[in-house]
Amino acid sequence: MSYAPLDNDEGGIIRVLHVDDEPDFADMVATFLEREDDQLLVETAMSASEGLDQFADAEFDCIVSDYDMPDQNGLEFLETVRTSNPDIPFILFTGKGSEEIAADAISAGVTDYLQKESGSEQYTVLANRIRNVVKQYRSRQLIEQTHTWYQTVLEHSSDYVLIVDESGIVQAVTPPVKRVLGYPPEELVGTSSFETIHEDDLEVAIEAFGELASNPNQEQTVKFRAEHADGSYRWLEVRGRKPLNDSIIDGVLVNVRDITEQQDQQQDINRYEAFLENSPDLFFVLDETGTVTYQAHASEEILEYELPDLQGESIGHLIHPDDRQSVEGDFEYLLENPNEPVVSEYRFQLPNGEWGWFENRAINKLRNPAIDGVLVINRNITSRKEREQRLDEFASIVSHDLRNPLNVAVGRLELVDEECESEHIEVIDRSLTRMDNLIENLLTVAREGERVSEPEIIELADLFEDCWQHVETVDATMHIRIDRQIRADRSYLEQLFENLIRNAVEHGGEDVTVTIGELENGFYIEDDGPGIPERDRDDVFELGYSTSEGNTGFGLNIVNRVVNAQGWDVTVTDGATGGARFEITGVDCIG
Repeated sequence: MSYAPLDNDEGGIIRVLHVDDEPDFADMVATFLEREDDQLLVETAMSASEGLDQFADAEFDCIVSDYDMPDQNGLEFLETVRTSNPDIPFILFTGKGSEEIAADAISAGVTDYLQKESGSEQYTVLANRIRNVVKQYRSRQLIEQTHTWYQTVLEHSSDYVLIVDESGIVQAVTPPVKRVLGYPPEELVGTSSFETIHEDDLEVAIEAFGELASNPNQEQTVKFRAEHADGSYRWLEVRGRKPLNDSIIDGVLVNVRDITEQQDQQQDINRYEAFLENSPDLFFVLDETGTVTYQAHASEEILEYELPDLQGESIGHLIHPDDRQSVEGDFEYLLENPNEPVVSEYRFQLPNGEWGWFENRAINKLRNPAIDGVLVINRNITSRKEREQRLDEFASIVSHDLRNPLNVAVGRLELVDEECESEHIEVIDRSLTRMDNLIENLLTVAREGERVSEPEIIELADLFEDCWQHVETVDATMHIRIDRQIRADRSYLEQLFENLIRNAVEHGGEDVTVTIGELENGFYIEDDGPGIPERDRDDVFELGYSTSEGNTGFGLNIVNRVVNAQGWDVTVTDGATGGARFEITGVDCIG
């Protein structure tokens, strides 16, 4: 918005309302004024009341009024006009001239007073008077509008302005400082402008201020943190300049902008960039043709190899030939199904020419302006695949080597059962059946993953007692402090109980006490043995990890796999007497 006085020199139309109860005279005045100046546009009214109606319906720049009129005289008319517009120019143009009327007119606040005379020269004088008063009126309006505009802008601006002297003392500050830093302007006047600056940024601010003080008219820009009234800190962008020989400012003019949000966003961006660069995952964005439009270069230290720059290329030729058709099918599905993620595994050629297994997670974000493509996140799972292969081979060998003697034992037991009766036969039969189930579960976990069968309602106390009988517990003691049913896969839960019981006996000793108890959303199993050091607790579930010589290290890994397969969580902590405590949570508890 711009403001400019619309005076006669700038070609602005001046609308005049002339009020006089003599119609012929009023028309003649209008004619002469418009001839005198084509920028004067005159409308007439025959009475004060008619003039008030016209004044209410249209905008005028000046009122010219007679004094002696029937319903209201000119001064009474003026008084009514001033109630709605106290500033509009009002010229009393009357044929009834006297010192008393002139004095009353001035007292009433007329802008100008002119007595009617004979001859046309008086209209030239009247036209000049109108132009002068309107010019002054518009100039005042411009100043007031400009002042109001600047005041409004300053009050509602996200910036605030300071004037500080050469010592850094605040001389003046605009109202938005309250919105930015929480301090009323008057509270800051007379204080040091450095008082609220963060101590880590103080040196930078003082150095910039020194440059301002010694280099008039040279602008300095600096960013620092300033303390808010609530004790928090805001990031500010500060631009300062010391105007040369400016008697009004007489100090350093400082413009301050709150950039906390931008700084926070930049910090987030920096974090994201650092995350991408240091993530074990590879991030790509592909266009609809499969061409790489963005690639986050993870560090060689993390990847253990240097990833080539693939931007602008298709990665199809780097995918193993046996996997390409599957990958292409996934990509077509992604293009047809925005925002539906696809997870797959395929082999990707590494820089050394070997093939590495990657887990691929992708989602179509072509309609997302920030990404504008298919987002692909790859993770190298070669080591995991190799472990799974070794485990599969191990499981096959173990199951084969176990099944032969197991089948012999089952067959012999049948013969024994036919030849004699014994209470031990049923117990042996249960144990052999249990061994067969364990072999099947081992193969399932190794070859197919943690596949859970239909859950059933299980009484935890009863199942724990049964599992206790299947483990060589020697002189160990069992405490049951749970009375709860849960929904779970019975076979997997048996594996969990037996492995935790066996682990407690192996590490806690032959006379260890093992307790099962309730948690709010699950259960715990703990012992009174030596416990697990805190530094080892993140590693105990790793395959092959064990602190006992000769132990396979499978037990707690199986526990972890069973828990994950059920959708539960397991954590290790200290038991009540310092032993190991395994807490299983996220369980579907019935009672």
